[in-house]
Amino acid sequence: MSYKVQLEKQVYIAGQTISGKIVCNFAKNKTVNSIKIRVIGEERVKWQEEIQIGMANVESYPVTSNVFLKKDTVLYTGGTQFQKMASSECQFGIKLPEVLPSTYKNEFGSIRYFLLGIASEDQRHYKTKVKFTLINIIDLNTLSQEFFEPISSYSERKLSFFCFSGGILSLEIFLHKKAFTTGEVATVKVKLKNTSNVRSKSVKLELVERITARIPETVPRSKIHRKVLSRAGCLINFPRGENVFNLPLLIPENFTILKFDGSSIWNVEYYVVATCVLSSWHTDLVVTSDVIIGHIEAYRRHQNPPSLSTRESAPPPYSTLPRNQQHKIEVAESNV
Repeated sequence: MSYKVQLEKQVYIAGQTISGKIVCNFAKNKTVNSIKIRVIGEERVKWQEEIQIGMANVESYPVTSNVFLKKDTVLYTGGTQFQKMASSECQFGIKLPEVLPSTYKNEFGSIRYFLLGIASEDQRHYKTKVKFTLINIIDLNTLSQEFFEPISSYSERKLSFFCFSGGILSLEIFLHKKAFTTGEVATVKVKLKNTSNVRSKSVKLELVERITARIPETVPRSKIHRKVLSRAGCLINFPRGENVFNLPLLIPENFTILKFDGSSIWNVEYYVVATCVLSSWHTDLVVTSDVIIGHIEAYRRHQNPPSLSTRESAPPPYSTLPRNQQHKIEVAESNV
């Protein structure tokens, strides 16, 4: 018996209909009790870690799995007759749920989808499996107005340098909205204020994708995969004072936007990280701001980024301009 599942395509969007056919070939006349297609979506995580038990370190392999989608569609039933050496085809179409996590895989686990074809003959079952990829298209028009309002994040720290009196270093970033589309340039307004004697060396911006895999136990365990999607920044040279400037941060155009709605194990976040790099032994000052990245722009709510004022500088990003346009930016000191 030859029995296989053929799909019209290998990539589907959540909510679409999976279309294909089952092709059966028999070496002799057969009576098949049933033929069905099963759509399966499963997630799994597993990694290696060491835990301490008494005085010994013991290797542990935390693992968990979950089948979040299992849907059967019966194509033949009730003792269907198939002729010897005849090729039989059966078309099918299966509607996928609107909310499903994207196909994904890293070193800690995976989210995968496949179709399982099952032909039952008395006590025997013939099975064949084919994988497919699921993606999500994120339409920003479905978001509420709050995602298109200006947002800001702030952090400060008290610093001192040897016997000199201490001061406050503060870092604040402003975005004209929270939701962006691929290929868009986000203008990040950076406000840096330093009343200490510790010198600030540079300001860096990063657009980060953070994926978390969790094992829901009594004491939950998790692993984090962090990926930088885009960078920008500038060199600065002032020990004290206040400066406000703008940095353009490119949202990459060609990358897979992940969405893990419907998953009980995986989570994904996108956020902008601003880092003020300090001299000597001081720990850098970091500010983060969550963002949403989508494929379809919200045209009716689109707001242009604020124009640069005459007192604000606009240094180029590290990685989004051609090399011959990249250069160091010296930000002049200004009094508080």
